[in-house]
Amino acid sequence: MARHANLDWQAVGDVVYGCANQAGEDNRNVARMSLLLAGLPLEVTGTTINRLCGSGMDAVLTAARQIAAGEADLMIAGGVESMSRAPFVLPKAETAFSRNAEIHDTTIGWRFVNPAMKKQYGVDSMPQTGQNVADDYGISREAQDAMALASQAKAAAAIANGRLAQEITPVTIPQRKGEPVVVDTDEHPRATTPEALAKLKPLFEGGSVTAGNASGVNDGAAALILATEAAAKRHGLTPIARILGGATAGVAPRIMGIGPAPASQKLMDRLGLTAADFDVIELNEAFAAQGLATLRQLGIADDDPRVNPNGGAIALGHPLGMSGARITGTAALELARTGGKRSLSTMCIGVGQGIAVALERVLAACGRGGPRAGIVKGTEIILQHHHSTSAEGHVFAAEEAGFHKELKPRQIQMIAIGGAIGTGLFLGAGGRLAVAGPSLVLVYALCGFFGFLVLRALGELIMHRPSSGSFVSYAREFYGEKLAFAAGWMYWINWAMTSVADVTAVAVYMNFFKAYVPWLAGVDQWMFALGALVVVLAMNMLSVKVFGELEFWFSLIKVLALVGFLLVGIWFVATGTPIAGHTPGIHLISEGGGLFPHGILPALVLTQGVVFAYASIELIGTAAGETEDPRKVMPRAIRTVVLRLVVFYVGSVLLLSLLLPYTAYKAGESPFVTFFGAIGVEGADIVMNLVVLTAVLSSLNAGLYSTGRILHSMAISGSAPAALARMNKAGVPYMGIGVTAAVTVLGVVLNAFMPSDAFEIAINVAALGLICAWGTIVLCQLKLWHLSRQGLIQRPEFRMFGAPFTGILTLAFLLGVVVLMAFDYPVGTWTVASLLVIVPALILGWHLARGRIAAIAAASEAATGGTIASRKDASGAAQPVLRGQDLLDLLPPLDLRLRAVELPAKDSSALTLADMQAISDAVGAALADPAVAGVVVLHGTDAMEETALLIALQHGARGPVVLTGAQFSADSDRPDGPGNLADALRAVLAGPAGVRLAFGGRLLPVWGLYKAASDRADAFRLAVPGDHPVPHLPASLGPQRVDLVAIHPGADALHLDASLAAGAQGIVLVALGSGNASAPVAEAVARAHAAGVPVVVSSRVPEGVLTPAYGGGGGGHDLMRAGAIHARILRPGQARILLAALIANGVPPDRMAAHFG
Repeated sequence: MARHANLDWQAVGDVVYGCANQAGEDNRNVARMSLLLAGLPLEVTGTTINRLCGSGMDAVLTAARQIAAGEADLMIAGGVESMSRAPFVLPKAETAFSRNAEIHDTTIGWRFVNPAMKKQYGVDSMPQTGQNVADDYGISREAQDAMALASQAKAAAAIANGRLAQEITPVTIPQRKGEPVVVDTDEHPRATTPEALAKLKPLFEGGSVTAGNASGVNDGAAALILATEAAAKRHGLTPIARILGGATAGVAPRIMGIGPAPASQKLMDRLGLTAADFDVIELNEAFAAQGLATLRQLGIADDDPRVNPNGGAIALGHPLGMSGARITGTAALELARTGGKRSLSTMCIGVGQGIAVALERVLAACGRGGPRAGIVKGTEIILQHHHSTSAEGHVFAAEEAGFHKELKPRQIQMIAIGGAIGTGLFLGAGGRLAVAGPSLVLVYALCGFFGFLVLRALGELIMHRPSSGSFVSYAREFYGEKLAFAAGWMYWINWAMTSVADVTAVAVYMNFFKAYVPWLAGVDQWMFALGALVVVLAMNMLSVKVFGELEFWFSLIKVLALVGFLLVGIWFVATGTPIAGHTPGIHLISEGGGLFPHGILPALVLTQGVVFAYASIELIGTAAGETEDPRKVMPRAIRTVVLRLVVFYVGSVLLLSLLLPYTAYKAGESPFVTFFGAIGVEGADIVMNLVVLTAVLSSLNAGLYSTGRILHSMAISGSAPAALARMNKAGVPYMGIGVTAAVTVLGVVLNAFMPSDAFEIAINVAALGLICAWGTIVLCQLKLWHLSRQGLIQRPEFRMFGAPFTGILTLAFLLGVVVLMAFDYPVGTWTVASLLVIVPALILGWHLARGRIAAIAAASEAATGGTIASRKDASGAAQPVLRGQDLLDLLPPLDLRLRAVELPAKDSSALTLADMQAISDAVGAALADPAVAGVVVLHGTDAMEETALLIALQHGARGPVVLTGAQFSADSDRPDGPGNLADALRAVLAGPAGVRLAFGGRLLPVWGLYKAASDRADAFRLAVPGDHPVPHLPASLGPQRVDLVAIHPGADALHLDASLAAGAQGIVLVALGSGNASAPVAEAVARAHAAGVPVVVSSRVPEGVLTPAYGGGGGGHDLMRAGAIHARILRPGQARILLAALIANGVPPDRMAAHFG
């Protein structure tokens, strides 16, 4: 504890230890010696107390009383016994040459007996007291052996599943030779059988107590931290349980084993509780006889599963002074594990006493200033809403609402390719070749590599969560609203200015055609700009499908033009056909001054211009939110886009360098026009200018599309005016597109008054926005990587390679581009200097918008519904009428920040797999926010365990998730909603990661969970007690159909065959008993198995492990032989969820059984 716990040990008020013997090394205040040897400060005091077997438990109660008295707020309590090292002792001789020498074993029992004590009460040995209880209370040998056998079996199971390992600190024992021995498992448990136990000889003639039904002699030590609530918060401790009280009672020494009964009754009377009020009972099994007598006196069944669920002292041993502390700590951990509310720990004590302590599970208090919990509100039985998580969760859901998923894979790829292939290549490459020469190839390759890294980073984010808000949405998710606000507006500035530049470019290119079309001579430049804007705006307003188709054809023209150039150019290089007196080939580079004819500096300076040639590749992120199946389409699109861009950009520039000397190219003329003109192609300039014109129109089209979606996302979050979130019936964010178009009119004005400067002014301001966009993408990917390293989120399979180093390198490159811009005087210098205006404007804008952002969060916090927020109307029917704040007002004060929002309404009894997947996706989005401590899901009880399992399968290890709801309306005489919600909120902050259910004062794991009652507050149960591991199956559920088919006695195969005929991809049989059906059903299962359709057998029986008990006529064995899979402890609803997840994750049917446990 001193090595691993994170607290200020100087603050410990006292260390209280129990020890029964204190005859050997432990004789000099073992508590004080232990704390000194553990390295605690010298100033910390220690005291050892002796209440024999109850010493450790008494130490805990003593420490608790010191805290209650205000003498300390932080204590350590425990117990220790080293029975293997207990010494033999000799009394002092009564005379000088006494012949009455005695020797006593101090391990256990009486020594140096007081004659008066012996005369009045007797000095029965511990085993004799056990036999006395057996005789006095009629405890049979068979009952004692049955208890011993159960104790051994439960301990073996707890060791096997790792439960006991949670409370064991390994001890290393040096050896004289060889490696040290590490003891990390209880050594006392042993395999046994009823027959073996029955063969053991009783210790007393005619008796029933044996070595097999008595506790063992062994060593042990236990330590617990006790603290006030304030001290726990101050020292960062997570409480497990609080002490309700303790009690002791005296009995006749000869039957000391019955002592726990009066001690426990005394404690229950004081607390106003009964034995039924305890969910965990730890009864120290000194002897099976006394344990059974105690249980029967308290009205508890011999085999009550609450008693010693992980085995007792018969199996684990009884180190006297330590056992009380151990069973108290074990009870606390078992409450935390199972979600029980209260525990009772009790034990007998030598010389006729009993002691007991009661605990209550603590769901960690919500500390002021700590992390917040996002709430995802799910469906209720009569509910009108699903709900998402936190303000961010609301935005994530609302961002995507209304968009039509109409973009096809071919359109997605062309959007990214077409967006990147524009004037930077068709027009700008000529001037850059003239300045830098063939080194331009390396510059394009370098910028292409970092563009590729940006696209990979964006791809990982898309696979994490596709969104039309693109990197603005990811900035909100990973860094909060401030970065989303800044990134969104900077990107809008980028595209708004790009649109200004595009309409200007259209006008300039149209001027070219005046020489060929006489009537165009009278058209002013600004009129061309306005006409282009109107046409493209109209196309964008129709639908995303029209936009996608338009962009596809615009991009296809560019791609075909480049493919045509590449084919012709390769032919000239391959054949060596001269061009304008020059023979194509590598020699044009070497003879023209090499790769760097003017040195490295020109190429370096050009980097800041070339990088913008790759602008618009990030459009693929925006398009992801309107793709039918983004997680399938996007990885392939990204890979092919990158490959094609490298071919088109690097390949084209390399080919241009091989076809003509770099001096043949010039600024203001497309290098492709130069080439085709050199080979004598008539009209090449017209064709290439048409291609360039479509490139610019494509860019303008993409700009309006992108900014409309970005402004929509920002409006949803409050970062932009609410009106910009409006959409038409076709799913087009027309207000956002309209605003961008209105700003683009500025380009028309510039073309009217400053036609020669309009392009340069716009394109340089756009440059800063692009740098900000790419930088934000990389920052978000780095944050995702960081959260994955903390175990808070799982990275998708498609990911940024080399993270985080590739991301850091990309950020350094982008910073270098900004520096190069600053040195490109005057245009670049003034562009960077414009940040002195832009940054203050963003700060001012944030201060103006943050009130609305906060208001959205506050409004979402109030949203609620369902039974948990219901009141009865005049007809007696429950209706969800309470607001979220109304519900929170019913709770005790909580220093906790909460935000929540609604998802589409649906009654929980009508939930489909897709609906459950939507809730799981919302939970995943919430857990990705580092500011969210965990997620509470308010959900209808009809399907709560099914949604809980799906969330656990997909997000179980990412953070704490707790589902809860209510059985009774808020105005009933026993409303349970507020208590369940309070438990859930505290549980989510207490952790740990994993999915649980808070209901009826219990915190339950999800594996094997089922609803057992419709009229009880503690409605949920586990088919088999215990916390079972949940497999990780992250893939989202698709459209697969998985049916439940109920079986009744004598059922035929009609319904099962109907499911198969309807196209079911999986079937869950709701079978009889431990998983049985009729012979016709078994035959139908065989047919399904042959068809590759997995069939899982569950049971309508609520509890227990399913096993193929019967054969013949469709029994369990027959079903297994037919190829069925046993659901083990999963009941039908959860079996269906797991089967659907296995299918979605591509697990073959022959490997599915292992996932059911």
